[in-house]
Amino acid sequence: RGVRVGVTFPEIYQMQIDAISEAKSEVAANVSIMVPQIITVQELLWVKKYVKDPTVKVGIMMETVRACMRAGKLALVADFFSFGTNDLTQAVFSFSREDVERKFLTTYLELGILQHNPFEIVDVKGVGRLMETAVTWARREKKALEIGVCGDYVGNFSILV
Repeated sequence: RGVRVGVTFPEIYQMQIDAISEAKSEVAANVSIMVPQIITVQELLWVKKYVKDPTVKVGIMMETVRACMRAGKLALVADFFSFGTNDLTQAVFSFSREDVERKFLTTYLELGILQHNPFEIVDVKGVGRLMETAVTWARREKKALEIGVCGDYVGNFSILV
């Protein structure tokens, strides 16, 4: 899953990066490669060695707890971060979206164990705090680091409050 597939089978990432580079050479476009499921600086450096074009940005899909906890060190190597909120929420809560919505969300809402579906509204005290901590640590190392968010939270402006 994620970067582990590319590390285990490097020909996959090499083929993908070569195809991206070839396509970029035929059009004038800004290209960024976002690497999923990163947990170490070494993984990101491993991927970056295959990217020969210095204009291609290589960043991280911040979707593991470990990546968030290592955000300062990862920021030194990454060109950008994008928080993958669905997988990060799964990692923090230790349950899948499918389990929540199909098996126990209704009961948890009725009993007040959860106040809302954590995959629809950010859990400020858990996922939100982890994201905030990661951004703080990353910006200490690289103030101008581009940081984005992807996943279901993006369409919910209430998380910005």
